[in-house]
Amino acid sequence: MTLFRFACALALAAPCGLVHAVEIDGRIDPAEWQDARHVTDFRKTQPLTGEPGSLPTEAWILATPDGLAIAFRATHPASVPRTRQKVQRDFDAQVDRVNAFIDFDGDGRTGYAFTVSSTGGIADEIITNENQFSNDWDGQWRHAVSEDEQGWSVELLIPWHTAPMRDGTDGQRTLKVFLARVIGSTGERMAWPQASFERPRFLSDFASVTVPRYDQSLLAITPYVSGLYDNVGGRSDFNAGGDLFWKPNGRFQLTATLKPDFGQVEADDLVVNFSATETFISDKRPFFTENQGIFELTTPSDDSQQLYTRRVGSTGDITAAVKLNGSLGKVNYGLFSADEDGATGRSYHALRVVRDFETQNVGAMLTRVDDPWRDRDATVLGVDHNWRPTARWNVRTRLLGSRIEQAGNEVDDVGATVWADYEMDH
Repeated sequence: MTLFRFACALALAAPCGLVHAVEIDGRIDPAEWQDARHVTDFRKTQPLTGEPGSLPTEAWILATPDGLAIAFRATHPASVPRTRQKVQRDFDAQVDRVNAFIDFDGDGRTGYAFTVSSTGGIADEIITNENQFSNDWDGQWRHAVSEDEQGWSVELLIPWHTAPMRDGTDGQRTLKVFLARVIGSTGERMAWPQASFERPRFLSDFASVTVPRYDQSLLAITPYVSGLYDNVGGRSDFNAGGDLFWKPNGRFQLTATLKPDFGQVEADDLVVNFSATETFISDKRPFFTENQGIFELTTPSDDSQQLYTRRVGSTGDITAAVKLNGSLGKVNYGLFSADEDGATGRSYHALRVVRDFETQNVGAMLTRVDDPWRDRDATVLGVDHNWRPTARWNVRTRLLGSRIEQAGNEVDDVGATVWADYEMDH
């Protein structure tokens, strides 16, 4: 299991306000939420009929100095069974729950999903490539649930330091938001706006919400210690290291790690693969999951990744790694670097730039791996373009070129993918 990452963190936060604008206790006080945006038009998205939801649902969205506050009121009469199941972190159980999905930049590239069950269980994920979810990321956010005879209520607070985000204009910031409720006994999902992750376009269909621009700073240091004892061989192995997360403002984040290893996280599932295609295994090490979305450059045909972090540390222990995320206007950027120790150690480097436009965005990423042990250097340049000309079309284009130099020999290659989705009526 994960080694109590947040329990070990020493967090120094500097919020813009001295008091919370909303008390996160699960009880929706009208006075606290009087300035919030009130949402009542929840429509069925599972099944995808667009009809009003079968049970009344309300939500409130309010920007506070401490973060984005969201509340749900789910009417749930006694005639509809309620699920009482307790769930673990990042659950995937069929239970009563609500979802709040946030795209902090509003450009349709990266979204953050926050789920709360009626029994207080939580899940959080990152959304990339319109509708690809990854639950390896665990964020720091607050939530509370209350229940009565007429239904149940949820309040949650998502700090502004959750993700790097652009400045906005004139003291305002435009987010994109998707809110949903699931009835566990029937599987019905009702949402605002009427968007669905079963469609090729999901992130792009979120509703725009303009809020006051707030900034938060955060410094968090997370140490870890792990040990292994071989009872048969009589050998022991101990490791220690730490992660550092620093966000001085909304436009810039720095993440660093010292000697991370796989012993500090939960074990992988056992997979037996007899095919010729490599099995994708997600990364659970905190450094490699924290705000990794900017480095997502995948081919939509087979979900290949230009930067596959599971290879980092596979041939030797990682000495140190650093990652920068930030934005300049409408340009987002990222820098990644990691070094392995030992005779077979390699160095990994990546530079990422993304520019957002009205109906499209274009990005490029340059990666390089230096392998002195094999006298091999590999450089890959990837360009990705996402175009949404109409509500029905979603076109994704990827172009990648590689150059490998090994023992005086040089090999160049290039590949491309174009993937177009068109949504038809009926």
